[in-house]
Amino acid sequence: RSLSAARARCAQRLAGLAATMGAGGSAAGKGAAAEAPAEVKAAEAGEKKLAEVAEQSKAFEVDKKAMAGRKGDRGFTVSMGKATVIDPDLLRGGKRAATLPSGGGRRGDFELSPEVQAEMKARMEKLEGRVRRGSIFLGAVREQDMQQKWEQDCELVVYGKLSTGQSPASEREIDFYPKSAKLADLMGKVGLVFSCTKGCKGVGDRSPNQDNFSVVRFNNKGGWEIICVMDGHGPAGHNVSHRSVQVLPYYLHNSDYFPDEMEKALEDAFQITQQDLLGHGIQEGYDVQASGTTAIVFVRKGADLYTAHTGDSRFVLGHEGDRTLQFETQDHKPNTESEQKRIEANGGEVREFRYDDEYGGEELVVHRVFIKGCDYPGLCMGRSLGDECVKAHGVTCIPEVNHVKLQLEKKPFLFAASDGVWEFIPSEWVIKTIVKKLGEDPPQKILAKICKESRRKWRQEEGDYCDDITGVLMLTSAVK
Repeated sequence: RSLSAARARCAQRLAGLAATMGAGGSAAGKGAAAEAPAEVKAAEAGEKKLAEVAEQSKAFEVDKKAMAGRKGDRGFTVSMGKATVIDPDLLRGGKRAATLPSGGGRRGDFELSPEVQAEMKARMEKLEGRVRRGSIFLGAVREQDMQQKWEQDCELVVYGKLSTGQSPASEREIDFYPKSAKLADLMGKVGLVFSCTKGCKGVGDRSPNQDNFSVVRFNNKGGWEIICVMDGHGPAGHNVSHRSVQVLPYYLHNSDYFPDEMEKALEDAFQITQQDLLGHGIQEGYDVQASGTTAIVFVRKGADLYTAHTGDSRFVLGHEGDRTLQFETQDHKPNTESEQKRIEANGGEVREFRYDDEYGGEELVVHRVFIKGCDYPGLCMGRSLGDECVKAHGVTCIPEVNHVKLQLEKKPFLFAASDGVWEFIPSEWVIKTIVKKLGEDPPQKILAKICKESRRKWRQEEGDYCDDITGVLMLTSAVK
């Protein structure tokens, strides 16, 4: 029908032009006659193109079932050929400046070259050889031993499953104990809500969500609650974060220092988790040399609160009814004086990269850690779990530990998140938003607002690139 109408319009146009050319006696007719040849050629070209399309259309057939209940004169929208492939460099999340190392990104992981990946694999194989020869021992707690502990010593355990194929902005699947309970009931016991959504690394991204979290409440040793938020990075960052959120609470509870010497217990748990990752990486065949995770852990019983963290995942503390930030952990950025001093003293180096913003924004400055004289690993943090290739070069797994006495009468709330939240949103904004909305909305909706605002900021600043976003919010006034 569309082809017929187009032909009719072309014929009408040609007839009009002929009539105009015949009216040569008038001034208007003469002017039109001068322009007519070009108009005629354009109309004829259009007729030729329509003929070609009509010929191609003969190859299409419409299933009779598709016409059931459909008017015969309605048109169809047809998709033809391959989708247009967009040059990544034209996207806002692509390469920004000549100072960017080959294969890297502004805020994302530093991409390792094939040569570096081969070296990381060789390092893992060498480590495995030492284990086989017995020169070192790298133990990894067995799954059945962890399961037994959950069943015997824990009132509840919640953590993110290791899954692949997630779509951007989708929530992570959850595993929990006891299996007979409802997840909402378990979270209600600790007054906690959570969100762990996958980001987007570009058009067609199907990479795994590398964030993860866990919530554990023990039913012995005083009933302590342990909450972890971790943000993986590198080729196997999702494996590292998934393993760490499970085994760190396990090792913490098993520590000889727990709970009487909590600072030592936390340091002990982080260091044993690092060894466990090496052993488990060898067993399961994933990289722990250039793959790692940040960690923010908070441990609470009554008014006693401890935080332990490595990297740039962050914890903040506020009071209901008071929009003042009460406490926050400090990110371990490579250019922080104490972090940079330790890294450089151990043979690492901190390099600065500057990125121009073609959209008129401020210049972005990123600091990354490298082994001196090498082009890897390019970490954006001074402490982490995993990342074994730089453990001898100042990137420690030992956490910074803080002890805070909560004022329970002021109804404190606790919030921890990956840097998917903190990259563009200040701690003060989060505190004010929670306090403002607590009287109006349920906690899950408040958390959803924070995560939504985080994604909006990422879209505004980085276009199609968005980091994974994880947050957990605990209201001590709602704990049962």
